[in-house]
Amino acid sequence: MSHALGFDAQHLAAMANPHVVKFMFHDRVAFGGTLLAIGVAYWYLAEFLMRAGAPWAVKEAGVKLGWPARARVRSR
Repeated sequence: MSHALGFDAQHLAAMANPHVVKFMFHDRVAFGGTLLAIGVAYWYLAEFLMRAGAPWAVKEAGVKLGWPARARVRSR
């Protein structure tokens, strides 16, 4: 027995379209990859740019990625 839906993948494939299981797997992997990419981007900003004294990099990255850069960035 699984999981968030209350049944496993075989049961879901039998109840619904068998392709829905593959789609759900693809969707979760894509979401995980996106989270990983955002984490790497933040790590890069913190490790290299902010440490090198480039606080503008956080605001610039937010603008380029389409995120509102509302936080005030203070240099050290």
